Amino acid sequence: MSVGQALAQAAPTAQVCYSSSNQGGTTRLSSTIATLAGSFTAGSGASLKEVQLWVGNTCVYVRKFSTSPCGQPPPSTWGACAPFSTTGWPSGSSPVMRAKVWTQNGQYAEDQKCTAVMWNRGYCLYVNDPAYWCKPITDHGASCLGSMNHDVTNGGCADTAAAITGSAPNWGGKLLNNSIACIGSHANTGIFMDGPNQDMVTSASVSSAVNAKVGVQFPPSYNFVYLHGCYAAGSSQLASAFKATTFFGWTGPTWATTEWVNWSHLFWDALGDQCTVLQAQVWAHSQQSGITTDVILGSTGYRVHFVTPSLI
Repeated sequence: MSVGQALAQAAPTAQVCYSSSNQGGTTRLSSTIATLAGSFTAGSGASLKEVQLWVGNTCVYVRKFSTSPCGQPPPSTWGACAPFSTTGWPSGSSPVMRAKVWTQNGQYAEDQKCTAVMWNRGYCLYVNDPAYWCKPITDHGASCLGSMNHDVTNGGCADTAAAITGSAPNWGGKLLNNSIACIGSHANTGIFMDGPNQDMVTSASVSSAVNAKVGVQFPPSYNFVYLHGCYAAGSSQLASAFKATTFFGWTGPTWATTEWVNWSHLFWDALGDQCTVLQAQVWAHSQQSGITTDVILGSTGYRVHFVTPSLI
């Protein structure tokens, strides 16, 4: 019995569907907080007990339905998202995603829906300025991403603006093949600097590079961007250019001191310990004072390493 058949027995109009970032007709999941939407629509006679989403041999989502005298939630509220981290699987692996469904009258169904590529790919770079403490910041970010099953491209301070984004008409560059970025650089509203020359990388060129992410050979748009530089989050320009689910940056100046390096290490260590971006931010501030104007643009609940059942 398929999931659809089981739901149809619960209510004739019931159906289950789930989707992810989909380009080129192939289901593809980006690194961390990959989202599968479980859309449950049913008639008044529907009687679901539990829905689970499994990736490989790991249950990443559980939803239990009420059996109270008040009845089930209205069908309009049954839409659900199952956020989980792809970093529980090696980068490039393709585990099977499937749904398991139980009805209140004891019927059970399991449906093998599709496989999905786990795009755990990070890009790190820093500006070549001995007076600016970017190397230990981004090197530590790269190390943390590596411990979380990421294929890491560490451009160091060698990547030029053209290498980072490409150029017309061949946009893409290093940004094309990754879905998380950790950058330490001189920056300003809507721009940051490349490594060797301190040439500007503009939000417009980033946008063109990210927009070139088409076809199944490239991961989707950026889930998380950490840009350690002055005024990098002074507006939403760079966050929008990366199409980032979560963008972390500063609305004011950043400083070349050991305190700022230590703060960034605390932040990335917390991300590696399964904290959300907001939790990591709060933790780093609790351990290192004197850091100001850091902000989260986008989802505060982004979690880089989290693959456990979630009851929603």
